[in-house]
Formats: sequence, C-alpha cells, structure tokens
Amino acid sequence: MSLERKMDRRLPEEASFGTEVGYRLLLGLVWAGLGVALACHFWAANRGLEMTDEASYLLIALDPWGTRGHGTFHGFLLRPMYLLGGQSLVGLRWIGYATLLFGAWRLAGAVRLRLGQGKSAVTNFCIPVLMVAAMTAYCAGIRTPCYNWMILLGAILAWSGWLRCGLSRNAPFEMGLGLALTMVGKWTATPFLAALLLLLSFFKKIMDGGRAGLNGLGPSLWA
Repeated sequence: MSLERKMDRRLPEEASFGTEVGYRLLLGLVWAGLGVALACHFWAANRGLEMTDEASYLLIALDPWGTRGHGTFHGFLLRPMYLLGGQSLVGLRWIGYATLLFGAWRLAGAVRLRLGQGKSAVTNFCIPVLMVAAMTAYCAGIRTPCYNWMILLGAILAWSGWLRCGLSRNAPFEMGLGLALTMVGKWTATPFLAALLLLLSFFKKIMDGGRAGLNGLGPSLWA
C-alpha cells in the first residue's frame, strides 16, 4: 500500500481526535468561565450596597411587616434567608447565590432528561451554561436577593417542572413551587408565566397527536 493511501486512511481518525480535543477544550473553558464568575461574586459579597434600591431590599428582609408599603411580599421569604445567613448581608447574598445555582442545576437536569438523550453536547454543556446564565442576574450590580431574583428563581423552577411533566411524579410540585415564588416576588408576573406554560402545553399536545404529554400542568396550576 502506498504512503498516500495510508495517510488517507488515517485522516478520519485524526480529524475525529482533533474534534474531540476541541470539544473538551471548549467544555473546559465553559466550566472555567463559571468558576471565575462564581469566584468574583463570592469575593464581592462583602461589598457595599448598590446606590438605588438595594438598601430597601435589606430593610424589607429586616422587617417584612414594617415595609408593607412596598407593595410586595418577598420580604417574608427574604427574612428566613437573612436569618439562615447569620443575620448578615454577606450570608444573605451567599444563600441567594447558592439557591439560584440550585435552581439552574434543577433546570439543567430537566433539560437533560427531556432533550439530552443521545445528545452529548446538551448533556455536557447545559449545567455550566445555565448556571452562568442564571448568575447574569447580578450583572446590574445588585447582589442582594429581591423580587426580580424571586421571579427568576420561580420561573426557573416552573420551567424545570414543566419539562419533567410526564417523566417525574414531583413535576407538578416543582412547577407549583416555582409559580408560588413568582407570586411572592411580584404577583403580576405569575399570570404571564402561567399563560406561557399553558400555551406551550397546548402546542405540545397538538404535536403529540392529542395525547396528554404534560399531564402534570393542570394540578400544578391549581396547587
């Protein structure tokens, strides 16, 4: 066999090896980006308050009953988080980071369960990508959990539950919990989220030929 033919036979293997190396490098860079983002956020947790609204969020966490004029109930969830954080602003922020990351991890698990079968890119990238996406909520400079933070967390859990419907018995509970969190954060966000979930469920049912593919949605909305 000539040298040229031997080289031609080895090219697909070499190309496959190069693709695998590039894939692993890209995956490592994504995880490294997540690590850098988390390190910066945790390091900055002891920084001062943002100059507009962040002080009011801390006051709401200190006394939810005394700040009813803000027209929101998210202080009743911030207060337990503040106590769990050792009654310190840093602890409250750390718990906020961890809770949001947990929500992103749950959503990533739902994506892998629903869409990741046979798709290694979805399986490997969804956790770091969704965690980085969730942490962008702090890009505006407000690191203390607030009503927008609760709406985001509630939406993440609601979508996680929606994706798990028909695959997990806990899906209606998780979706209902997410909708409840959006209600506590700012109730006006809940109808829009519920309407979107119902609309997508309707299209999903049509695509499934009329079969009830997401049969946990109704109970969760009534929960």
